[in-house]
Amino acid sequence: MKIAISENIKRLRKEKNITQAELAAEFGTTCQSVCRWENGATYPDIELIPEIAAFFGVSTDVLLGCDNESVETKINKVYKLGDQDNGMDIKDKIFEMRKVMADLPYEPRIKHQILRQYYKLGFEESTKNISELREFAEFICSSDADFWIKYDTRNIMTAIELDEEAAMRWSEQMGSEIITRTDALLSRYRYRKDIDKFNVEAQKNLCFLLSKLFASGFQKLNDDEYYLNDSEYYKLSRITILKIIDIFRDPSTDIDAWISLRSMFKFQLASAHLRLGEVEECYIAIEEAVDLLVKIAELPEDAVIKYNTPLIGLIEFDKFRFGAGMKQSVDMTLINPLGECEIFKSISDTDRYRAAVERITKYLE
Repeated sequence: MKIAISENIKRLRKEKNITQAELAAEFGTTCQSVCRWENGATYPDIELIPEIAAFFGVSTDVLLGCDNESVETKINKVYKLGDQDNGMDIKDKIFEMRKVMADLPYEPRIKHQILRQYYKLGFEESTKNISELREFAEFICSSDADFWIKYDTRNIMTAIELDEEAAMRWSEQMGSEIITRTDALLSRYRYRKDIDKFNVEAQKNLCFLLSKLFASGFQKLNDDEYYLNDSEYYKLSRITILKIIDIFRDPSTDIDAWISLRSMFKFQLASAHLRLGEVEECYIAIEEAVDLLVKIAELPEDAVIKYNTPLIGLIEFDKFRFGAGMKQSVDMTLINPLGECEIFKSISDTDRYRAAVERITKYLE
């Protein structure tokens, strides 16, 4: 009996997040006495047992360890309620879990399971009880619960918090090495069915990923200069970017806002091929890029070009805006090649290169 009560006092004190000195002050004893209770050297006076049990919100049987087996049985019952898909209404599950929590109010695993059930109900039901669920989450995260229970708790709170910055604070507690702000926001918007915000954040993230790939193959010399240091890696990065674009573009049409990006990266892919001595592949990439630009040029003057994808339906351009960018793109890549496309000067006198230039420049006059 002495061993069980020692372990239980120590566990309950930690779950309540108080020190030995604070517990001693509560019962008019010394810190040394509490220390001795917890290490099993002594145990509290019999008249203190009900008071200590009441302070921790448990029965004297639980405090004394008379029903340690039934404690785990109760917790297992809660887990079974949460895991089983037995047709039981979620609110009924919460009701049953709350009855167990009344006997074990300082057990973080039960609070976590209740939190999960509210999450399943959806954010509207969760936000009705946000104050209580926030208390549950704060208790769980300050307890001795294992890492994954705390992780899941913070993830749930990121989704159900009313205020976005409050939600991000829960996410930040997990650490950026575990979840980025962008991933946390996408998860929150998806849970809340906020498709507009989800699309905006997804597009920002996609642009960021593309920009990282765009820099692949370059090494920085100083604040202003870069040089191409790995043509094979640069080629692979352009192939990867084009594959990503193909995932997001609308396959039912070849004329969407991705077309400009596709042509630009085709030119860059061509320059990588040429650096690697892959001349035929270079010509093919240039001709495919020109094909894409011709499709833009042949659009009616009042044409509207959109990101026609299920994920991104946010931005549209008129042909004039695309046309201005196209002229600059053709000039810098084919007519007066600069930067990574400067290598095209080495093939500028070939018939195949001239044919590609002539094919597109007639649209730019």
